[in-house]
Amino acid sequence: MKGGGILGEPSFEQRHAFLDAVQGPVQEVCPQYGIDPDKAIRVAATQSNWGRHVLGHNYWMMGGKGDAGWVTLMLIDKIDPSAPGGARTMRAKLAKYSSVQAAARAWCKAQR
Repeated sequence: MKGGGILGEPSFEQRHAFLDAVQGPVQEVCPQYGIDPDKAIRVAATQSNWGRHVLGHNYWMMGGKGDAGWVTLMLIDKIDPSAPGGARTMRAKLAKYSSVQAAARAWCKAQR
């Protein structure tokens, strides 16, 4: 798949939308914690697939509870023909944040 799909390479527009959303808040917050903003952006790009998998401003896929609560996801853990529906699932609790700044702050604090 080329440009734009969730499994293929992100399009030019998707990369720029990601940078527009993350770059300013990260450059504002991360230096306060002695964290290189470029590192935070690289991690967020990898973890969120260039912003294509983001819930509650959590570009870093941090677990637990954020300042706006959490989101519970059902994930396929393993294809298992003996399990109901043919797959074994697991739950994941991802932190939800009120803003990208709040998420960046939590990520930076976790790096210390």
